[in-house]
Formats: sequence, C-alpha cells, structure tokens
Amino acid sequence: MKITKKIINKMKKLIIFLLMVVILLPSCATLLMGPVGDCQRTRPALGQPQREIRAGLLLCDLIFFGLPLTLIDFATCAIYKPCGNDIEKINNFKMEQEQNYRERMLKDDYDLYQRHHKEKAMSFDEWLKNKGYEKINGRYERISEINKR
Repeated sequence: MKITKKIINKMKKLIIFLLMVVILLPSCATLLMGPVGDCQRTRPALGQPQREIRAGLLLCDLIFFGLPLTLIDFATCAIYKPCGNDIEKINNFKMEQEQNYRERMLKDDYDLYQRHHKEKAMSFDEWLKNKGYEKINGRYERISEINKR
C-alpha cells in the first residue's frame, strides 16, 4: 500500500513538471527567431504561392517538443520564412539586441572598474575612450571599427 502511494505521488510530480515544461517553454521558432513580420502573418490569396516553412526549425520542434508545441509556431506564424521588408526589420531587431547587449556589458565592466578604483575613477565617457569606444548616434562603437568604414 505504501509503495503504490509513493509511486502515485512521484507520478503526480512528474506529470505536473511535464505540464509546467510544456506550458512555459515556447517552441523553437517562437523562441529563437525574434519578431514575426507582416509577410509571415498574412495568408496568401488563392492562386498565390504558399509561405515557405523553415525546415530546420520544424524538425527542431518535432524532435524536441513534439506536435503540441509545433502548433504554437504555426499559430504565431514564426515557423514561416520572412520575406521583403520583414527581413530588414528582423536584421534591425537583431542589430538593436546586439547593441543593447554590448552597452550592458560595457556598463557592467565600468561598474567593476569603479569598484576597484573608487577614488581615481574616471567618468564613463573617459573610460570608454580609454577602452577604444566612442558613442556615435547613440551607439557605442569601437574606434577601430569606425576607421575601417
């Protein structure tokens, strides 16, 4: 009697855990590919070519998440390949994400620098120039990269 209760309790915990994973984990394309563009959302009219599916992400969904979460990618239209202006929007989004990451990393490095050099700490702008960065149009860029352009 005690053994079956233990097994039932373990099964309940496993089922709850699996449900949590399924609910909380978005599928591959929704998670990895950024914003969905208008071209991906719009269904083609009759006689128009169908939207192309990202085959690699479809396989990833099916292998790792199974059919239920693959349906999420189809429902959000993230599984379809972007086209036209959507590609430019996605590239801009990725560049913006990269810039935000770079900015956060620089500010974290500057905070560490300030902790170690409390009395002699230079301003953030001076520290950036010393590290080889310059703020251009609101973005932090390496001076060596600017000179290459």
